[in-house]
Amino acid sequence: PVLGTVEALSKAKETARKLGCDPYDYKWLDCLRAIENPDLFLEPTEAEVGFGVTWPVFGTEFLPVLPQKAFENNEYNSDVDVMAGATKDEGHLLVMMLFPQLRTDFNIKKFHELIELQREIYHNIDVQKVSDYYLQNRDPENPNDLQQAFGELYGDMLMVCPTYGFAKSFAKSGRDVYFYRFNYQASLMEMFGCDENTICHGADSLYVFGDPVRTPQMFTETDYDFSLDVMKIWTNFAKNIKPHNVWPKLIDISDANSVPKVKDLNPNDMSRVLDNPYGDICDGLWSEYLGENK
Repeated sequence: PVLGTVEALSKAKETARKLGCDPYDYKWLDCLRAIENPDLFLEPTEAEVGFGVTWPVFGTEFLPVLPQKAFENNEYNSDVDVMAGATKDEGHLLVMMLFPQLRTDFNIKKFHELIELQREIYHNIDVQKVSDYYLQNRDPENPNDLQQAFGELYGDMLMVCPTYGFAKSFAKSGRDVYFYRFNYQASLMEMFGCDENTICHGADSLYVFGDPVRTPQMFTETDYDFSLDVMKIWTNFAKNIKPHNVWPKLIDISDANSVPKVKDLNPNDMSRVLDNPYGDICDGLWSEYLGENK
């Protein structure tokens, strides 16, 4: 797990110590509960960091079983259908907000240091192996290439592969599971450093919640029409389970030779379906570290 009970307890006692509670006193939890200001429990972040990331603790009464183990042992509720997905470039915006190191003089040394930093959470990452994978066909002397590579790496590790792995494992239950890759965004995302070729985290939410329909003056006609299509897809799934007439299920369990099918959501071609786009990344490289998709 990303965070187990032993590590979580250690972190909790360190927090107690910092807040003036004796972690060796059997009433240390009562001491923490008596602290009225919840902000004191938040770890300070650097001024240049846009937000903090928190992790669930597995092995507790609240989350007793890892998702991977739940799937292995059939210990989950399989009476629902699922639609899930990710933007094409989940990590780009996130890393630029989380890691100030990327913004100035980013080089291969800092690239490796940032991968090493992820080992504090994902403990068994092979830095060189992961680095080699994401630097394929990229210039290690080019800061922009390195930024793109680390953004792709972080997005795959944090967002894409865990989401895809969960959906793929759930599909084996025989329920209808649909997966999308969101491949379009409004021009206003450029203010966050996301150009038309870099579809950032959150780009889909504008269309799902109808921003171009509610405030059309801020968007193009294509945005408006696409938002209508996307909202219809979401509501079709909620009402009828089938989100779109050109959207096969992620896994066809009746065909042992079938490959995962992912819907490419882009107004320029609403009929496009991708064959196994995450095979090398999620079923290959990251399955070793995330323990999924096997």
